[in-house]
Amino acid sequence: TKKTLDSLKASLPREYQMDEYRLAAKNASLQIGRRVPLVVIDDDPTGTQTVHSLPVLGDWSVENLSSVISDPGVSCFYILSNTRALDVERARARATEISANVKTALKQCRGLDGVSGYRIVSRGDSTLRGHFFDEVEAIASGLQLE
Repeated sequence: TKKTLDSLKASLPREYQMDEYRLAAKNASLQIGRRVPLVVIDDDPTGTQTVHSLPVLGDWSVENLSSVISDPGVSCFYILSNTRALDVERARARATEISANVKTALKQCRGLDGVSGYRIVSRGDSTLRGHFFDEVEAIASGLQLE
């Protein structure tokens, strides 16, 4: 039986939607009394194209990271590492440098405006064309988690 596009769309479940205000309120309720920034290290600029209302950094110096982390209005930010464009050795070195700088900046900011910890996401190549495992290990090394 042939189906039209409209009949297929009508058979799908309703799309889940949450407006930005409700989403921000829900996130804020989870973080009451403390600020734990979410740091996303992105290996390719295509991932940041979907980011809305969040800082995207191409400069991961400790000074720049401290400036963003200490801003009480920032609960999440992206660091564009562009490591997918590098060979594995340079990608590891860059990921280690970025995460070490994040750790240093977070230490400098701890206690400021309620900064009490951090969360890090490696937004690596989902198709595993990049250096995913190498970069995760390098991030752990830079954070001294090994």
